Amino acid sequence: MGATPAEQTKSLLGREKPVDVQPGSVWLWLALLVASVFRQWAYSVLASLYALSPSDYDDKTSVRGATSLSSDEYAGIVYAYTIVAVTAMGASGACTTLFGARRTAVAGLGLQVAGCVTCGLSYGVVQLAAGTLVLSGGFGVFLTPAYSLVFGIERSGTRRVLATTTVQAAGNLGAAAASLSIVLAESFVGWRGTYFVIAAGLAASALLMVAAPDGGPRPPPTQAKPVSAVFGELRSAFGWIVEGRRFFGGALAASMACGVAGTLEGTWIATYFLDNYPYYSDLYSYLTAFVITIGIGVGFLLVAGYVVDRVVVAAPFGEPTLLVVPAIALCLGAPCKLVAVIVNDDFPLAFVGEALGKAFDAFNEAPLYVALQLASPKRHRPTVVGLYLFLYWVGAASLAEIVNTCLGLNMYQVLFVACSAQFAGGVCYGLVGCLEYPDARVRADDATHAEGEDVEEDEPA
Repeated sequence: MGATPAEQTKSLLGREKPVDVQPGSVWLWLALLVASVFRQWAYSVLASLYALSPSDYDDKTSVRGATSLSSDEYAGIVYAYTIVAVTAMGASGACTTLFGARRTAVAGLGLQVAGCVTCGLSYGVVQLAAGTLVLSGGFGVFLTPAYSLVFGIERSGTRRVLATTTVQAAGNLGAAAASLSIVLAESFVGWRGTYFVIAAGLAASALLMVAAPDGGPRPPPTQAKPVSAVFGELRSAFGWIVEGRRFFGGALAASMACGVAGTLEGTWIATYFLDNYPYYSDLYSYLTAFVITIGIGVGFLLVAGYVVDRVVVAAPFGEPTLLVVPAIALCLGAPCKLVAVIVNDDFPLAFVGEALGKAFDAFNEAPLYVALQLASPKRHRPTVVGLYLFLYWVGAASLAEIVNTCLGLNMYQVLFVACSAQFAGGVCYGLVGCLEYPDARVRADDATHAEGEDVEEDEPA
């Protein structure tokens, strides 16, 4: 008798194990989670600190009061640090492949520590901009090896989505903690002390990551590699992406559609609620912080990761289940968000629609990042993920900018475009999962076996 779809899927994702994390890797896992919290906090802190007006607070409290940072300069810094972070993501994948995930992650944390300290010591716009750019570079360098580390620590293939969502939830908790920056800046700590608090957390997580055992033999000391080796690895991985263009192209199209939706919604949804329900402005702020940012972005994200893993084991759609699950969730979430946009004079219904849409979003990214690594040969996994992140962020940001500035749409039309883009992304995920992912997975396995490596028992990153 042939294997059932669930057994076939489990054999592709990896054997079920009684523990989630490799024996001996608990401390490395803890270091990764702590690093994810402070990494996102560091990346989001400037927006909170900039919200404090220099006319109301002294130089110790307000970053604008201390550095005379104008709105145009702030916008330029935000634009620049996004570019730097995205560029670093592409390069960090090759560095992870050549030098190891742990070393690359620690280097990213070190850059963020240096950036936070520079920002905390700044007395002018130039120093603040320099520190922010170094910080953003560290943010990008850390992100790709973080996915590689969690993929290596979690040895049970049927729990990898939950493991990935745990790291993402830690990042969302860091984004929520960024709101605490206002409280810290208004206390005796000040805005400079806030940066130093974040730097201390990043440094502690880096030290813990260096010292933590990983449950396996230590990799040999890294030999010096020329810069050309990084570019060579990038070329090799990009060649793999080009050869598998039907799978990676379809996945990129789906990701960019969802990225455009998320960017447009993030830009306009708060304005929509505050314009239409001004009497609920305080309630909206509290509900957003506790229900969406923490409740859904942290708590429900973990639930979604567990649910996806269990559905994948059941394999109702066979092997493509890994991408069909987020496809269905995105298609269900888009109408909920559309309801939130089109209702009038009904704040509870509008917020419930937005919250439900955000809940369905929680099923999206983690399965994709797991699928990307499974659809890439072992030696190219980190580089492929890094290049994918680079292409996805650049494409989504560019398309969102076109919609925002070039099409002349009003706020409601932009939000309608966002809902439509999310639905299109969900359909695209379903198509690429059913039509392209199985062949891409088998091709990646064949390439890995040809290199003499074991597919199911990956060595610790």
